[in-house]
Amino acid sequence: MYFRAMNLIGTYQSLIPYQKVEDGLILISSDEQFDEDILLPSYAITEELNFGETVDLFVYYDKEMGLCASLKDARICTNEVAMLPVKHNTRFGSFCDMGIEKDLLVPFREQTIDMEEGKRYAVFMYVDEDTERLAGTMKIEKHLPRQAKYFEKDKINGFVLRETEIGYSCVINNDSLGLLYKSEIFESLKIGDIREMYIKQVRPDGKIDLSLHLKNSQSIDEDGQSILALLTRNNGFTRITEKSDAQIIYKVFEMSKKRFKRALGNLYKQRIIELKESGIYLVDFEE
Repeated sequence: MYFRAMNLIGTYQSLIPYQKVEDGLILISSDEQFDEDILLPSYAITEELNFGETVDLFVYYDKEMGLCASLKDARICTNEVAMLPVKHNTRFGSFCDMGIEKDLLVPFREQTIDMEEGKRYAVFMYVDEDTERLAGTMKIEKHLPRQAKYFEKDKINGFVLRETEIGYSCVINNDSLGLLYKSEIFESLKIGDIREMYIKQVRPDGKIDLSLHLKNSQSIDEDGQSILALLTRNNGFTRITEKSDAQIIYKVFEMSKKRFKRALGNLYKQRIIELKESGIYLVDFEE
C-alpha cells in the first residue's frame, strides 16, 4: 500500500523518470514508498535523465505540499546537523540555504541567538509533525534521540557544535552529544568541523567523553603534552627532532634528550605525530 512517509521527506530516494509533462518530469518511487507522483520541476532540470533508469534524488514538499525532487546536492538531510548560511530574514524566521531550490525556515522560536543574513549556523533539520514541512532548529539537543549505545574506542563521526569553557560539544553520528576536552586537543578546531573521533569513555550518567585519537594503554604524559602544545602553536610542525642537540631540546622543552625521545616514541606509537628528516609533524593538523 502506498503512503506518505514523513520520515522520507528531506532524504534521498531512488526514483524512476516516468513521464514528461508541461511542468517538468514525473518520477515514481522505485520501491513504492509514496502515494503520489513526484515532480522534477522544469526549472530544476539541469541534465538529461533516462526514462526507466533509477536515480537517487532529494525529495521535499513545495509550497503547495506537492512532492518534488531536486538534482542538486542538498547540504543537509532530515535528522542531520549541518552549517547553513542564512539567505534572508522574514517575520516568520530565517531562511537558510540548504543547497536545493527550496530554502529551510528556522522559526524565531527555534533560534538560540538572532541569525544574521550571510552568516553560517549549526542547524538540525526535521519534519514538523503539524505541518509535515521541513523545518530547522538551533535547539539541536532536544531533537537527538539519545538512544544510541556507544562503547569505549568506538569510532564515530563528530560534528563540532559549540565551544564551552572546558572543551567542544560535539554531535555524535547525528544522534548523541559528546565532549572534547580542550586539554586533550592539539590541533585547530572550528564550529562546523566534521571529524573522525573516538569514544573515550561513557560516564555513569550517560555523558560521553570524546577523543580525536585512539589512545593505547600508554597515556600522554606531561612531556608529551609539552611537545604537542609547541606543535600546536607552530602550526603543527617543529624542526627540533631526537637528533637535535641536547641543549636545544632542554632550552625549548625543559627536558632531557632521553625524556624527549621517550615522549616522541609514545606520541608516534599513538599516531599523533609523524617523524621525518625535516622535523616533527602533528597528524591531521588544520589551521
